[in-house]
Amino acid sequence: MSSRQLAVGSRQFKGMSLKNKTSFIYNLCRKGQSLMSFRDLIVYKKSFAQAMEIFELSKKKNDELRKISEEIGRLLNHMINNPEKYQRKSESSNSRSSP
Repeated sequence: MSSRQLAVGSRQFKGMSLKNKTSFIYNLCRKGQSLMSFRDLIVYKKSFAQAMEIFELSKKKNDELRKISEEIGRLLNHMINNPEKYQRKSESSNSRSSP
């Protein structure tokens, strides 16, 4: 069985029941196709590649979110330490004119 036939077979593998998947793998082995591990399956290789891509994307998003949250923390800290800069003009003038 060629790798092209194996790829076609792996597409069929998607909708199979567990019993049919087992039979499919058994038949591959019987026909001389060496299948030493589930890692030899094209389906596994493709899903693993997608999982790694998702992992990399999530790491990038995590870094972006961390940087944004740090920036928000710095802004909030500045607002707490300097509340007069963030008061409305009318509020600050009213508080000065009141005894």
